Amino acid sequence: RKADPAAKDEAGRTPLEIAMLAGNVEVAGALIPATDVRSFKTTSGESLLHWAAANGLQDAVASLIKRKGDVNEKNADGETPLHAAAWNGHYQVCGMLLDAGADPLARDVSAKTPLYNACWNGHFTTVTTLVKGGARPAGDERGYTPLHAAAWQGHHEVVTALLDYGANPNVQDEDGATPLHKAAWRGHDKVVETLLKRKADRSLKDSDGFTALDMAKSAGKSGAATLLSQ
Repeated sequence: RKADPAAKDEAGRTPLEIAMLAGNVEVAGALIPATDVRSFKTTSGESLLHWAAANGLQDAVASLIKRKGDVNEKNADGETPLHAAAWNGHYQVCGMLLDAGADPLARDVSAKTPLYNACWNGHFTTVTTLVKGGARPAGDERGYTPLHAAAWQGHHEVVTALLDYGANPNVQDEDGATPLHKAAWRGHDKVVETLLKRKADRSLKDSDGFTALDMAKSAGKSGAATLLSQ
């Protein structure tokens, strides 16, 4: 008897989804041609394109795009395939999705963009790919921008790139914190130094009245405090 690729187990998962969850790329790849691209969803609301993008599978992504997979479809968290590829630093896939019409400004349920995801994880080449594809340094629902994220994480190369692309070094989130506050609190001296050189305002205060220097001192980050005291 011929196996039914659409059959589901007790949890409602198809053989394809089980293979995907297990990370079995070979089996999943064999099942994809027998699957309706536009109707397939995992139990978490993800499309085949989400999964292929998240795993950096360029051939699968190309095939799914050709078969009219929706490059702007969102999962339960509001993430598009571009969010997934950007989070994992798959810049080639990001480029493919952008070329196919993916929205570089798409926001998830927390208003985070693919660029934010790439900046949080320090994926420099992905950042440049997204910006060249139309991404902009917009903030999330708290006003927390990709520059805040890169500064908090200490991704100096990404911070520099964002500034080169026109990101505002003095942007404040809903708590009044700037990227300089974030870098100072975490003790990312190189980021602090670069932000200061790029006209970050060390006198700005957050909603609690703290400057970046106050944050560095409070966190015991002597290197950052020294830079901010100069």
